[in-house]
Amino acid sequence: MLRRAGRRRGIETDAERIQQLFRAEAPRQLPLVEDAMGKQALALLLQLDAACAAVDDLARATEDFREFLFRHSHDET
Repeated sequence: MLRRAGRRRGIETDAERIQQLFRAEAPRQLPLVEDAMGKQALALLLQLDAACAAVDDLARATEDFREFLFRHSHDET
């Protein structure tokens, strides 16, 4: 990853430092708080999913309307 980002020197040292950061014990919240945060994250993902579905529906409707206008504009000529 560091090489792909254009790094040339100190890669081994940086890689070891990054690995240690990911292996270190992370601070935690109380289990009840972590559960609530997980439920909030899930709710946000569901909202994002619904928004994406609405955008897809709007795109389909727009395409259908564009085709309708195209067909009808050629019928009148």
